[in-house]
Amino acid sequence: MHQMIKKTWILVACCFFLGALNNLSAQAKKCFEEVRQDGLLEFKKRNYNRAIDSYIAALNCPDKPLENDLYDLIKQAQKAIDTDLLVKSEAAKKAVAEAAEAGEEVKKAQDLADKAKNAEALAKAEAKKSEEIAQAQSKQAEMLRLAILADNLRTNNKPGDALFLAYLSTKLNDKWPISPAQMRAFSQAVWDTLNHPLAQSAQSFNAIYPLGNGQDYLAVQDQQQLVFLSKGKSSPVQTGKDTLILANAIARSGDNYLLGSTSGRAWLWNASTNVASPIEAHTASVLSTSASADGQSWLTTSRDKQAKLWSNDGQLQRSFPDKVNTYNALFSPDGQSILTRSADGSLKLWNLGSGIFIQLPNAPAYSYAVLFSEKGNRILAGGHDGKLYRWDLKGNSLPTLALHNSSIRQLQVSQQKRFIYSVAADSSMALLTPEGDLFRKANYSETGHELLAVLDPNDQFLATADADHNIYLEHFERGEVLLLSGHQSEITSLAFSPDGQSLLSTSADGVLRLWDIYGNLWMELNTGDKDTPPIAAFSGDGKNILVSSEGNKTLLECPMPKLVLNEMNQKEKALAGRIEEVKRKYGVKFIE
Repeated sequence: MHQMIKKTWILVACCFFLGALNNLSAQAKKCFEEVRQDGLLEFKKRNYNRAIDSYIAALNCPDKPLENDLYDLIKQAQKAIDTDLLVKSEAAKKAVAEAAEAGEEVKKAQDLADKAKNAEALAKAEAKKSEEIAQAQSKQAEMLRLAILADNLRTNNKPGDALFLAYLSTKLNDKWPISPAQMRAFSQAVWDTLNHPLAQSAQSFNAIYPLGNGQDYLAVQDQQQLVFLSKGKSSPVQTGKDTLILANAIARSGDNYLLGSTSGRAWLWNASTNVASPIEAHTASVLSTSASADGQSWLTTSRDKQAKLWSNDGQLQRSFPDKVNTYNALFSPDGQSILTRSADGSLKLWNLGSGIFIQLPNAPAYSYAVLFSEKGNRILAGGHDGKLYRWDLKGNSLPTLALHNSSIRQLQVSQQKRFIYSVAADSSMALLTPEGDLFRKANYSETGHELLAVLDPNDQFLATADADHNIYLEHFERGEVLLLSGHQSEITSLAFSPDGQSLLSTSADGVLRLWDIYGNLWMELNTGDKDTPPIAAFSGDGKNILVSSEGNKTLLECPMPKLVLNEMNQKEKALAGRIEEVKRKYGVKFIE
């Protein structure tokens, strides 16, 4: 009996995973009638769990009529299971009674009395275990019913009821964390219920930058106009008629940002006041801006063949002239030197105090990315030939590293500064130590597709996306790599939440996906435009996600589902009236 009950429990629990088989069921002709009929036949054979399997599979058939009896049939099968278990339980109770009577009749024979007592204890334990199994199986079935019902209500434009049903489904879970299916049903209901427009415009938004650790954003519109989003309101950043350069010319120091423009003018913008002040920086287009580590100085470079040093309030401190355009300039970590990269491929190390430079020897013919190592005692440059070029701060050349077979396009330091990672044009990638020594190489694609790569804020996970529309989530310490599949088009962006526990991905067909770091899909949104990749970001505090829709002309904000779940748990008493209403309306069981 124990084995049969255990088998029944396992069969019912497997219902959770039937949603994954919906595509296979939907391919058959007359899917609904055939699968429903299978369930009826299994019911007649008293195979109640198999009957429930068939009824749930029928729920996913594309030809399922709007009005059907599947939920009634599921309840009927559940009731039959409960009845079988009740009969077995009553039989066990009867055995207890008989054992007790036998014990009274053979009191004189101590050995027989002991056996009777043991039988009585065993029967009680078996009866209790049967009741517990029956209760658990019934709760599992109810949990599944609520999750499915919540999803159906959500798609039928009843998001409020869907949210509370999905929440009640999580309350039936005896273990934590809740199952991925429950979390997805709840997350989708959170989006449908709680998303709201943060900004709408006739012009498209092109990018979103979270500001600080709060819920403010800087959005890019029409590739050149900046819009400040704060406290549910949007307002343009006033930079006159200047066309801003946004690729490499946004530098941040605290609440202040230095923005470059094609006119040669730089704009010093303060996020707390949304006031931008002009700086007559150059006579030609600004190519890059950067900030010193101590926040006291700025650097700009330009097509007028100069780099310039500015105080934090925009006063010119020194110019660094060159013979060709200066593409970018960086401060050394100690703030005593700067490194410039020029159009002729030359790399120059300047002393800020004297203005004297050293041209680094044995430099690549051209480099796309340069930086200082974390301790500041090395200079690194990614060459056009796939090699990493290195120098000490005296300008002495150090051994190069052959990292890639094509040009290095990106060198970036991770947030915790445990790694430097390089990405090449052939989609190969290399992880380096903070001082620029090789840690590990990787090649996720051989298609020539540009590789997307991002490290989580805690430097524990690396997320990459390739031309096959797959995401690889790698945990460094465990050496595990999870494959996150499901996107049907080119993946256009990846972003970790500030706590490193969630991942956003967007694709060219207008789809956004929200994952946890265990590879579970929490949410999938179709933003309504198959020809426009959405833009998306987490807020600086990680409490919200911001997603574009309607051709990227609307920005929608929504709280993170796990935070909504925590808040509903904390405010359950205040929500008691609404919870009771939903419980009565949909016949929710097992929740007091």
